[in-house]
Amino acid sequence: DIALEDLDGFRAVVVRYLPCGKSQESASEANAQRLMANSQLPQRLKGCTFEAYEVKGKGEDIAKAKGLARVALDEGSSLVLAGTAGVGKTHLASAMILERIKDGHPSLFLSVPEFLQALRDEMNGGGGNLFDQAKGTPFLVLDDLGAERGSAWVGEKIYTLINYRYSQQLQTVITTNRMNPTDLAESLGEQGQRIISRLAQMGTWVKVAGKDYRLTKGR
Repeated sequence: DIALEDLDGFRAVVVRYLPCGKSQESASEANAQRLMANSQLPQRLKGCTFEAYEVKGKGEDIAKAKGLARVALDEGSSLVLAGTAGVGKTHLASAMILERIKDGHPSLFLSVPEFLQALRDEMNGGGGNLFDQAKGTPFLVLDDLGAERGSAWVGEKIYTLINYRYSQQLQTVITTNRMNPTDLAESLGEQGQRIISRLAQMGTWVKVAGKDYRLTKGR
């Protein structure tokens, strides 16, 4: 791009470099790869797009859950996706991350049992700052909340994380096999009710009911 500009009273020819289409495409791909790596989305979930989430013949709850996930993504609101194993809760949460990566936005996926184990390792001298990453990321998926036995330490860690994200209005998506808020609260120990209270103010509890896709696939 060549332009004439006035520089301190002198007419000057200014040449600006504009990346060609191929360079811009390469930069975009590199950014997408960086966002994907930073998201920590497991390899198995990288194909879990909205398009791949089948709703035909799966029941009203499944179709509704997909629609609410898309709405939440657009509006920046939080979700709790609750249902039995294999109904596609993690698929929907992953699809939201993939859409954000496509749009150039950072996200973080954490399996709650693995996340808590990583925090224990950090406490035992393993190093790292995963808890701060989880607190500060603009979009966080906490997968399988309630699967871990609800000790006082677990409850405190989860409450501190959720309360921070609540106060900072950071979008959070949770998947859980606990079918109702009371059951999830009980699984999280003494802090359970406070955690559920925060989640209720952050967004929507979405029931995802259906057959276990993993068991019916290929039949």
